[in-house]
Amino acid sequence: MPPQKPPHNGRGAAATGPIVLPVERVAVLSTGHVTKEDCEKLDQDFQRSEHALIVYVKDEYGFWVYVPSDQAVFAETHQNAQQAGYSEAFLHIFTLARNQGCIWLMLDRDAEQIDGLPQFDW
Repeated sequence: MPPQKPPHNGRGAAATGPIVLPVERVAVLSTGHVTKEDCEKLDQDFQRSEHALIVYVKDEYGFWVYVPSDQAVFAETHQNAQQAGYSEAFLHIFTLARNQGCIWLMLDRDAEQIDGLPQFDW
């Protein structure tokens, strides 16, 4: 059996300590902060090849929404979402996530509702 090569750090050098994985920020909010129509649009964006947002369905009761970190890409994505008819409540949350350094917005029916944000009972 050939000798085992040491693990690499991803830059071609051998890892010398514990492996540190990159970590990104995620905003976690209840689906109660967006409208039922927003959730329907998110589901449609997940199913289409042409979409306003990059969306993944999270089980049966939520979504993962990509929040671009590049300002120009974010501005274009925000405009696309606005033109697609997403609510002001959704656009506000999307912008808050971006302004707080998040690259994902996770909407889940069981997540906490945040004081100061609109709440929708549907």
